[in-house]
Amino acid sequence: MSRRGLPLLVLASLPACFNPGQVVDTTAGLGTTSTAGGTSTSSASMSGSLDETTATPPAGTTTTGEPDPTTGVIETSSTGPGDACEPNPCMHGTCSVEDGAPSCTCDEGWAGELCDGCDVGFVPPDCVPMVASCDDAPCGAGATCEVEDDAVVCTQVFDFTGADQPWIVPPGVTTVDATALAAAGGCGLAGWGGQAAATIPVAPGDALHVYVGGMGACSVAATLPGGFNGGGDKYTDAGDTWEGGSGGGATDVRRNGTTLGDRVLVAGGGGGQGYGGQAGHGGGTQGETCNGVGGGCVDETCGGRGGTQMAGGIGGYCYDECIGQGGSLGQGGNSFGCAAAGGGGGGGYYGGGGGAHCSGGGGSSRVDFPGNIDTSTMTGVHTGDGQLTLVWMP
Repeated sequence: MSRRGLPLLVLASLPACFNPGQVVDTTAGLGTTSTAGGTSTSSASMSGSLDETTATPPAGTTTTGEPDPTTGVIETSSTGPGDACEPNPCMHGTCSVEDGAPSCTCDEGWAGELCDGCDVGFVPPDCVPMVASCDDAPCGAGATCEVEDDAVVCTQVFDFTGADQPWIVPPGVTTVDATALAAAGGCGLAGWGGQAAATIPVAPGDALHVYVGGMGACSVAATLPGGFNGGGDKYTDAGDTWEGGSGGGATDVRRNGTTLGDRVLVAGGGGGQGYGGQAGHGGGTQGETCNGVGGGCVDETCGGRGGTQMAGGIGGYCYDECIGQGGSLGQGGNSFGCAAAGGGGGGGYYGGGGGAHCSGGGGSSRVDFPGNIDTSTMTGVHTGDGQLTLVWMP
């Protein structure tokens, strides 16, 4: 049989290290290889390892060029995780990375995790420093407003009215500075009212009830009522016309109630003048005792004693039928004039004793109620009706 119709196969000489299974076909596109028997698709995916022949490097790498025409490998370099501060998440501040997370240091005036709100003391929209001003009447009706050291300070003064004067604590206020001046007793030798001051703890919405003491009266009348808020009465025996005075009232503040047990600051009132002798001044932890010597009072026991922190002042004693009434909690004792006028005791935390024929004692102040700070008292500093001043910062 003739072999002339069969094709002649000529085998070319091949390199000794040639591997027919890994011939890269640069025309077939990335991801395919040529083999001795044809082409096959690589199992490497777009996100697979660069150990395989792939087109896309894994996350966290960047390409640096085109595929190598001989190997098909794309050169890459690693950049690691992205920068948490790029782009800067801080609206008005500096970003830094802490434990792999961004952290903001805010510019002056700004606050919040992203520095997107105003700090305390700064106002929107640009978070500029707040300027203290009384233009918007921040203190409310009845109070005066002043700017001191770039801060608004409110002051309200309560004068004598003879009644409770409630005051509601404004929003945001947690303390008020209170200064109380008690009333003096009646007539020229009456005791003067004391002063008591403290910073009082409060809460917004609390009701502070202000009681301003009234001055004692002075007359030849047989009886005279004591000044508002605890002043003791003056008394003279019927038919006598000796001039004398009743006791001055205390000035106090009561928190969320109107009873004596609700008081949180008290200034003691002065005693009223009797037949003779200087009446006791109010104030201090103990009111003063009448100086009964002079003006017809030759025995100081005839005058009333001052109130203390524990009890009312003892009433004056001249003789068995001439005894002044002792003071009590919040109330000065009434006098007993005998043959001449006796002065009433001053009101206070505890009231002063009423005089027997002589002048009355002063009432005590008190400032050491729970929570009070910056406390002080002064004895015998005020004449006339009492007064109370509240100061706060809105």
